[in-house]
Amino acid sequence: MSIIGFEVDPSFKREVERKSKQAGLSLSEFCRRAVAKEIGRDDRYLTAKEVEEVVNRILDSRELNFDLNKVEIVTKEPVTLDPVVEKALKIILNKLENDEEPLVSEISDAVGANSRTLGMLFSLHGIQSTSVHRDGKKSRRYLADQKEKIEKILNVG
Repeated sequence: MSIIGFEVDPSFKREVERKSKQAGLSLSEFCRRAVAKEIGRDDRYLTAKEVEEVVNRILDSRELNFDLNKVEIVTKEPVTLDPVVEKALKIILNKLENDEEPLVSEISDAVGANSRTLGMLFSLHGIQSTSVHRDGKKSRRYLADQKEKIEKILNVG
């Protein structure tokens, strides 16, 4: 977003500040809306209060209520381990135990899965590949720092 600045008479500034306060908006947001309205555009960010109102309108039909100040963190059930992910993790763990850092492509080829899909599935369990330079070549590999996580996921060790 770009910044536009201009000078105004102090009495005009006080009037704009008073009106923005009445509207429950920051001075910047009030001015953005006034200019957008004047030039016939309505592209602006929603305020936190407006987000809350929109969500509550949606939830009203379900007799639920949403308050930004009372958002609760809900613990999800553990993600189940996909058989392809399990097989891939076992291969990675085996290679890491042999002091090898397996390539992402090597693992995806071994389990017959797309490397991006496998990466997304791994991310559900907190496993990530790392971009590294080895022998003058850049590649994505699973490093030894992931070994403990993999063991925990596989309940090994």
